[in-house]
Amino acid sequence: MTETRHWTERLLHPHHFVVGLTILTLGLAWTGNTVVSNLRRGSDRLTVTGASTQRVTSDRVTWRITVNRQAATLAAAYEALQPDLDRTNRFLQANGVQAAEIQRGVINSFPIYQTLPNGSTTNEVAAYRASQVLTIESAEVARIQTLSQEIGQLLTEGVNLEIAPPAYTFSKLPEYRVELLAKATEDARKRAAAIAQQGGSNLAAIASAETGVFQITAPNSTDVGDGGSYDTSTIEKDMTAVISVSFRLN
Repeated sequence: MTETRHWTERLLHPHHFVVGLTILTLGLAWTGNTVVSNLRRGSDRLTVTGASTQRVTSDRVTWRITVNRQAATLAAAYEALQPDLDRTNRFLQANGVQAAEIQRGVINSFPIYQTLPNGSTTNEVAAYRASQVLTIESAEVARIQTLSQEIGQLLTEGVNLEIAPPAYTFSKLPEYRVELLAKATEDARKRAAAIAQQGGSNLAAIASAETGVFQITAPNSTDVGDGGSYDTSTIEKDMTAVISVSFRLN
């Protein structure tokens, strides 16, 4: 009986994530191991993973600011909230944010109950809080980044704000997918050719290809997850495509 051998490569790569292009997510572990067994020619296949990474710059930003006011009565809380909303809007527009880029959420209010010295609360209302979320959606990424570092001056003026970090995103992912997958496939071919050569075989046509995962991470990040990740904390990002390709051997 002819001795048979089969080779499978598992690829180590620092990035691995999902953006929603999964055709069939592969259960391939990201390790540094190469497992070698049962490689034969003819109808046998060699399956490897390939990856491609590209640095991109975020072109959209979402930034949320919550304006709060607290007072003894609900009416007083609403009344106190309005000047702070106006001051916050003036600050944003004075620094280049367009009115059309600012979306106002509904005004929310809730009671604050009396707290006892032991930390428990009673049914007695001590005050009321009113708040409104301002959401800034903009393509002016650098400008919003600067404003997020400067808006703290309103706090020193007595404006009560909860300031979320800006969320930076990249809107052109579909335009990059094909190119990234092509480069990942070429990466897989080079890896497969090197393995096949060591086994005395040559690569033939591609038998099948299965798209793995897309991931967008902070530059040079090693964060990975089976469910993927989409980092929004940095303007610069690394975008990676992964693909598993099976080659026929001859």
